[in-house]
Amino acid sequence: MVRPFGPGDLRSFFNSDRSLWRNAAKARDNLVAGEGQFLSLQLIAEQWFWLRHKQITWIYPQKGGVRGLVSTRNLLSSRFWQIHRLLLAGDDAEACCGLLDTVSRYGVEHSVQRIFLRLEHSDSLESAARQVGFHPYLVELLYRADGVGNSRPVLDPGFRPKSAGDDYSLFQLYHASAPDSVRRLGALSFAEWSQTRERPSLAHRVREFVYYGESEIKCWLRLHTHSRKGLFEIMLHPSEEANIEAMADFCLSQMRGCTTALSLVPAFQTGLQRALSARGFQAVAEYCTMVKELAPKVVQPSLAPIRA
Repeated sequence: MVRPFGPGDLRSFFNSDRSLWRNAAKARDNLVAGEGQFLSLQLIAEQWFWLRHKQITWIYPQKGGVRGLVSTRNLLSSRFWQIHRLLLAGDDAEACCGLLDTVSRYGVEHSVQRIFLRLEHSDSLESAARQVGFHPYLVELLYRADGVGNSRPVLDPGFRPKSAGDDYSLFQLYHASAPDSVRRLGALSFAEWSQTRERPSLAHRVREFVYYGESEIKCWLRLHTHSRKGLFEIMLHPSEEANIEAMADFCLSQMRGCTTALSLVPAFQTGLQRALSARGFQAVAEYCTMVKELAPKVVQPSLAPIRA
């Protein structure tokens, strides 16, 4: 029943009562930019005009309209996908399972290795995603502060902009800071880690900074801004935990143009959670990132007669 979203589906798409829909998928772009009244037009533009993301969309049709919709985007490699939108009316578990199962089967046909999906931790659709093979591996908290204005004196600990040559050192930092349970399902090797990072929208600005100590990267900052709203992330080596407040202050000093600051913090980063709370941030949401491993398509061997 689920099928690819094509131009012929536009009429039934616009005839649907989209006011009941919600986007259950919480990609970073969605967290920063939000989803306003022009979501439908934005989705269509992404599907057929913004080719950089290689977005693929499927719909779950019903009589006189559309019951649900799912779209995927490549991460930094076409072998790893992210569910960018999962539009459903309420907690429609049946449609959710049908859409995610179709995405999975299509992924197998196209040699995709993993599909990632971030949901609110309390979302009942998590159970539906489990039914079709998605497994949770990472819990994150979203912190928020409005009217950002860092009055603390800020000294640059020694950050510099990230360069392409820093990638392997960043992977080593990830390996040292993330628990085994996260690395096992998220990314074990450098090749996997470098290909499973999210690709930001062209309309968003992303800056990255690194801090070196003892010939290796000890801290990484990622700032993702859109309009006057920004989201930042900090990855810190366990040996630098005592410096987390200085790192957080420097990060906030780079977001002075933003009226709202968000931070996506893994649950295992308790030191960063405390530092943000001390600076007026509040935890406003909790997310669960899930992943589905796809079995590669098995190609049947073909035999041909040998001619002498």
